[in-house]
Amino acid sequence: MWFAKDGSKAWAEKFFLFVNLSSLILFLVVFIGSGLYERYDDRVSYAVVSGLMVLPNIVVPVVLVGKSDKVLPWYTRFVWKANMWNLVFGFIGNYFWTHYFYKILGARYTFDTFRLNDVPIPCYLATHVYFLFYHSVSSITLRKLDEATTKLPTPLRRAIFVCGVLMLAYLTAYMETLTISAFPYYEFVDRDKMQSVSIQRD
Repeated sequence: MWFAKDGSKAWAEKFFLFVNLSSLILFLVVFIGSGLYERYDDRVSYAVVSGLMVLPNIVVPVVLVGKSDKVLPWYTRFVWKANMWNLVFGFIGNYFWTHYFYKILGARYTFDTFRLNDVPIPCYLATHVYFLFYHSVSSITLRKLDEATTKLPTPLRRAIFVCGVLMLAYLTAYMETLTISAFPYYEFVDRDKMQSVSIQRD
């Protein structure tokens, strides 16, 4: 089984996969890949684009309610719990942990926009889309991995699961770095080293 047995969670996973993959494709292919970002380089435009990416995650579940969610109070629906978790986690990550990328990995954003703790506001917004997508893919993948290893001895099963988590974490970090690499306002001291082992060369 790929999607969760819980109907509310399964609907949210499908919704987040579709909506956020669509947003990321539009963002990476149309906005970044086509060079459209060069035409909209004022302080507000990037925030507007990132905000538009986030909006479907908030607005659509109000209008389009999953079958299992119709009988639940709105605040108990998984789609809202996941949204809130990712908003909080994304904010904490951007506000406190982005400096890891700045200081240790030599990364920095150079585009002109509004910032909070020296992190561009559009990054806070785009993180929500990326994280909802990552968490959906990770949950589905790890669930399938867990299901595929049910007949194995427990120690082996746990080892495979840990390896799966580590591989997903590395793949996610690598893909995020790779997908944003075409954006010239995101710089690294040593891009090749960053993309391979995430260590800045002295």
